[in-house]
Amino acid sequence: MAFRDVLLWLMGLSATLISACATDQSQYGGASEALYQERFEAFFGGGSVGLSAYDPLVPISGADELEPLPSARSDVISSEAIEAAVSYAQEM
Repeated sequence: MAFRDVLLWLMGLSATLISACATDQSQYGGASEALYQERFEAFFGGGSVGLSAYDPLVPISGADELEPLPSARSDVISSEAIEAAVSYAQEM
């Protein structure tokens, strides 16, 4: 193949790929496109790449059954131990 033939073949391939990519993606509705744009902006728009939190597209089973974590009793650490720790920290 001559250089000219290769060049013409590449130009035809490029035109085919460009026209295929430029077709209307009508299978997605406006809400899907808006969600995509929002997530795209969150991922790339903040100056750093990546999301700060996991944001799934589908509901997670059990997510509506959340219960708060139990908190420790306030009398777990004696007041003497706390005073000793504070005293030690102030000496440092």
